[in-house]
Amino acid sequence: MPQILRINFKSGRRAERIGDDETVVALFDADSEELIDCVMAQDSETGACAIFAREDDDRWEPVEFITFQFGD
Repeated sequence: MPQILRINFKSGRRAERIGDDETVVALFDADSEELIDCVMAQDSETGACAIFAREDDDRWEPVEFITFQFGD
């Protein structure tokens, strides 16, 4: 499913692009200098959110998401 990816860099800059889980994996794989802090993803169809970070980064484990659903 297409997702809106918000790429958060350690410098404080942000970038957005459309992608999926495989895109997130590719972003982290290509980030040899570890410039990416985390990637926030929102499913464009359901509104579900997720945060992707490096395996050793546990800052996001206690985060809960609220998904807003709008009527037709």
